[in-house]
Amino acid sequence: MKKISDIIIILLLFCSSLQAQELSDILNAAKDAFGEAKDAGKEQADTDAEWGNTMKEINKKIEDRKFKNLMGNFSEALNKFSNESKTGKCLQIMGAYAEMLAYCDLKAETETDPCKKKDWLGIESMVLFAGTAINYCPQEFYGLSADGDKDDGVSKQYEIKIRNYFFGNQTLYDDSIVLGENQIELFELGNRAKNMYNDALAKFLKDKGKRSYSDLDPKDKETFNLWLKKLQFDFSETVKHELPHMVLYYKFKFANEQLELNNLANSEAGQPIVNFVGKMFTPEFLVKKTLEIANENGKLKCISK
Repeated sequence: MKKISDIIIILLLFCSSLQAQELSDILNAAKDAFGEAKDAGKEQADTDAEWGNTMKEINKKIEDRKFKNLMGNFSEALNKFSNESKTGKCLQIMGAYAEMLAYCDLKAETETDPCKKKDWLGIESMVLFAGTAINYCPQEFYGLSADGDKDDGVSKQYEIKIRNYFFGNQTLYDDSIVLGENQIELFELGNRAKNMYNDALAKFLKDKGKRSYSDLDPKDKETFNLWLKKLQFDFSETVKHELPHMVLYYKFKFANEQLELNNLANSEAGQPIVNFVGKMFTPEFLVKKTLEIANENGKLKCISK
């Protein structure tokens, strides 16, 4: 496992913004992250401290409000959910991390300025490393002991626990399909929102004497679109408050798709859901992604202004 931390350090040497002292700090943290197993209390304390240092360094390098919000969400998750089960707390922390990593990956992928792209690749590598500080969660889900032995029985138990956490207890829906209670509620909320949209559009068109949306003039379209945005916002807020575990599930889904893990961990196709939440924390993914970042970074020519 220590070879992985060495690869990360080599990668960071290529990034445009990192300084020697930062690399020293990261190397020390990497040794801790891939070292011997720690007790749960020390794991949490070390994770908080390491992430606090990482946040300080990232804040010096990037001015992206959404990303800073995602960093804040991850920090909050590390200190929140004290009333959750171990499964729930781990999933909340891992989900906040997954969303943050996927966002970095998206920004690095879509940025066109070479210098800014290098910065995003450097930030992504730091966030990628930060995930090693919470690897005690996926290790638990995979049934891995401190010496690397795997208990398939433990992993199978977490398959059930994680599915129930996301989707709720399974039940027969509409006499045809087995769904979790949370999935059913989300489906019904979506149907209600769809019906509201259809009814509102029909009334709006009738009031304006038009047959279809395309027949509306630009001002009327703008009026209706503003109402539609409010409907979408209200729907989103309702889902956040009533189905937070489904929201968390979709954070993992976004991360799996952005990080191109969907071919490895597709919870909707009967693949292990432990992979769906844990694959991005495995050494195999860590090495693969690290080398991808290094390769992409090596192609870039940044000329400082």
